[in-house]
This record gives sequence, C-alpha cells and structure tokens, in this order.
Amino acid sequence: MKLSSLSNEDLLLLVCGPTDTDNDKIKEILHNDLNWEYITKCAQRHGISSFLYLHLRAIEEGNLIPHTVMKNLRVQYYETLARNMRHFDELSRVLHSFKKARIDVIVLKGAALVETVYKDFSLRGFKDIDILVRKNDLNKAKKILVTEGYVSDTIGSPEAYSEKFGYNLHYFKEIVLELHWAISRKIVNERYILIEIDELWKNAIPARIANEDIMILSPEDMLLHLSIHLAGHRYDRLIWFYDIFEIIGYYDIKWDKLLENAKIYRAKTYLYYALSFTNDLFGIYVPLKILKELKPNNLETKLFRSVPEDILHNNTRNILHQFNILIKLFLISRSVDRLRFLLKYFFPPVEFVARRYSVAGKAIFLYYIAHPFFLLFKGGKRAIIRISNF
Repeated sequence: MKLSSLSNEDLLLLVCGPTDTDNDKIKEILHNDLNWEYITKCAQRHGISSFLYLHLRAIEEGNLIPHTVMKNLRVQYYETLARNMRHFDELSRVLHSFKKARIDVIVLKGAALVETVYKDFSLRGFKDIDILVRKNDLNKAKKILVTEGYVSDTIGSPEAYSEKFGYNLHYFKEIVLELHWAISRKIVNERYILIEIDELWKNAIPARIANEDIMILSPEDMLLHLSIHLAGHRYDRLIWFYDIFEIIGYYDIKWDKLLENAKIYRAKTYLYYALSFTNDLFGIYVPLKILKELKPNNLETKLFRSVPEDILHNNTRNILHQFNILIKLFLISRSVDRLRFLLKYFFPPVEFVARRYSVAGKAIFLYYIAHPFFLLFKGGKRAIIRISNF
C-alpha cells in the first residue's frame, strides 16, 4: 500500500501506532487541518486510543491538538488502564485456582502480550481473557470456572457444538473469559488447518502473568495464532497488526522454524497475509526468502491488495465482505482441500438448504439443485465487476 494515497488522518493513526514512532512525522501531520472526530472514532474502533494519546501527549506542538480531543483520549486511556487492572486481578484468581487443581494453562493474545511484549497496563487493551488448557483438562477447568462464579454462555456457544467443531467456550462474570483447547475451528476453511496442539504445548515458553508463573505460546506460534485470528475477523482492527509488529520487534524470531510450522500446519497463506499486511501498514523485517516461500500466486494476492487500506477506512464494500467465501477458499493451502471446500459450499447438508430457504418436504430437493446456480450467479456478478477493475 502506498502511504501517499492515504489521508492525513489515516497517516496519523498509522504513525501513532507501534511503540517505535517517528515524532517528526507526527508533527508534520499535525500542521494540517485534521478531522479529529474521525481520528478519535477510528482509534477507538481499532483499539489504539492509548497509543494515540501517549504519542500526542509527547508532542511539543500541543496547541495544534484540540483540548477536547486530548481530554477524550485521556479518559479512554485511563479506562483502558482500569479495565486491564480489573482483568488481571480476575485472571490472577483463575490462574491460581487452576494451578491448585494442577491444570496447565497457556495465556493467549492480549493478556499474554500486555505484560510480556508491551510491558504497560495502559497501552494494549483487551476486552476478554483467552486461556488455553489441554483437552483432557477441559471438564475439570469448566467446573473450576463455575465455582469461581462464571456462567457458561450456552446460547452463543453451545457446548456440544463447540467441543465437536469449535475451539473455545465463553464464560461470563464481570468479564468475559474464553476457555480454549485448540486455536482453530473445525468448520469452514479453518477445518483444513492442522495445528498440532501438542507441539504448541511443547514449544510454549514460561512467563510471569498476573503474578503467576505460567506459559505463553512461543513467538513463532504466537504469530501463527494471530495470523489465523486475523483472517477469522476479516483483518478489521489495527491493534492485531500492532501485536504482530511488536512481537517481531521484541523476540528473535526463528524464521525457518516459523516457515516449517506454517507448512506442517497448512497455514502458509494465513501467515503470508498477516505478515504482508503488517509490512504494508508499518514496515517490518521479514526475510525475503520467507515471504517468497509463503506467497500465493499473483491472482490471489491481487484480490487481497486493497485490504490494508480498507482496514483503515472500515470499508464494508471491500473484497473481504464482497467475496467472503472466495477469500476463505484462497486461505486454504492445498488444492485438494480447496476442492473439498467448494464441494461442501455448493452441496451442503440438506438440513442447511432447508434452513437457508425456509422450505420443507419435496421442495427441499428442488432448492438443493438450484442452490449451486444461485451461488454462482450471485458471486459471478461481483467477480466480473471486481476483475474488471484490475
């Protein structure tokens, strides 16, 4: 993505992001007439208000920033700090209970990064706590959460469905806690990712989180996990790209090991787009041979090329929304798995067709036959328009 094509507001959001920031560039941008309402709303949506606040606070040209803007950002900054402190206090209790029950735990995503990579309770906010336990400990872990006052979200995450096809269960108290036993689902395109969960446990590294000695994913597995997570959320928040930027800057990444794992886990394309988009947005160091090994064919990368700019603009008409199934298809590494995916997409279970079109009896089979043609017609119109723009 060419940064020159972005507005000054979007540029400010990018340069005020990662902790290694160009203050001269920020000062240069501030001398323009800026839409501060857009900036603050985008910062909040992307989970980066604290970053923006700290960088703007450090700039000498404070008179260029409206007082109300700084006041609003300061409120969000301290709200993030207070929320994180409450979350870590609760996490400490949960981890202590699990430790007493001899349940091994890996803390995931935001909660793991705050104390290890960012080392700042006010900077990287997170709305829920994600913890990974071994599948054999899952029932014991669920009982402990109930004794700790948590209630299972059986509507949003039915237990029978999640444990067969999913990778987490949702629990509520004052906070949301997600109990994981895997890091990818067994549905849609993610069913073709083959994460070796035992290897994640084997590669995990020790860390001090919430005053407890526990484990976190290795840097290489963190990057793979975040790459899958980003794709599942359509790459729609900058904070997750910040995480990738900071992980690469903080750890000595074993790039060959990362590439090997991505191949074994069939997650090459997930990793490529996560690294590529992060590089487009912020610039990161990734060995060229690694990107070359990961890179899909040119047609596929062209379809994804507008994503970094669409991330900033929150463009609901972007490629990820218009061609969601196509994107899911191209995230699958192996051709044979792509064929399986398409067959399931065009010829789903009869029960799915009945629900989709609200039909019953013999009419179901008529709709079952028509279903693939309907999908081709609907997707074909969008594809013709999109390809004609290349």
